[in-house]
Amino acid sequence: MKKIINDFIDGDSTKKLAIISDFATILGVSVATFVAGPFLSKFANKEFIVTDFIISIAFYFICLYMSVNILYSFIKSIITKMSEKKYKEIAVNIPFALFVIWIAIIIFPYMKYYAGNSFNVSYLLSPTATNAIIEKDYLKMEQQNDNAKITGKLIFAKNINSKNYVAIIYAHNKDNGVFEIIKYRGYSNDYQTIIRNNGEFTIPIKLYDNYNDFSVVIYRKSDWNLLTALSDKYGFPNQITYLPNNDIDELQAYVLKIKPNKSLEEERVTPANN
Repeated sequence: MKKIINDFIDGDSTKKLAIISDFATILGVSVATFVAGPFLSKFANKEFIVTDFIISIAFYFICLYMSVNILYSFIKSIITKMSEKKYKEIAVNIPFALFVIWIAIIIFPYMKYYAGNSFNVSYLLSPTATNAIIEKDYLKMEQQNDNAKITGKLIFAKNINSKNYVAIIYAHNKDNGVFEIIKYRGYSNDYQTIIRNNGEFTIPIKLYDNYNDFSVVIYRKSDWNLLTALSDKYGFPNQITYLPNNDIDELQAYVLKIKPNKSLEEERVTPANN
């Protein structure tokens, strides 16, 4: 183990990459498996993007590189303290190291999510909504006075985590002629609903005379855009002239249009696939 650690510290980048790859292989997972595995398993439905692939490899390499360096520093510190017979310090450092490892395991999915979202890397993100959702089970809008409740259930593809997607209500504003995002009940700051594990969602809204033509749009959570949010109070397309539009099509969102008539007729609007 000492020789491996010394080789890692003293070796060049190629040697370090080889050692990291060997360790990953011993654990039963190669760096390529992280990215190529999901890609190959869905080859027919996933486009190969060179830049996304390179960024994904770089992301996992950086994570592994940092992990090995931190592990080396910890082991070296323990060995030094053992030679100096500082057993009390070792007893304190070991629980602290376990705590750091636990924190790292917890934050890794978030690091992966934000890296994928920041660089729009498909291999670090969940599938788009149109690729994740097979079909809707039901969708309805129940109205009572000036309040309404929109409920629905979606059927997701196998191994898809529905909590990676959000449901957002759009309505046509008759005053300015555009489609706008509607907040819960009309006064809450919340405007997006996480899809539950069983694919169901419930959104209560407040009805106004100047709004009609309601639609439910399912986005991937990572489709939220910081630049859009800086210019608007929402991170998703808002105040659009028609639904769906090019911005929504590019995000491959899943759009459902509701006609709140007596029979609560449902109509599926199929977004364009890129």
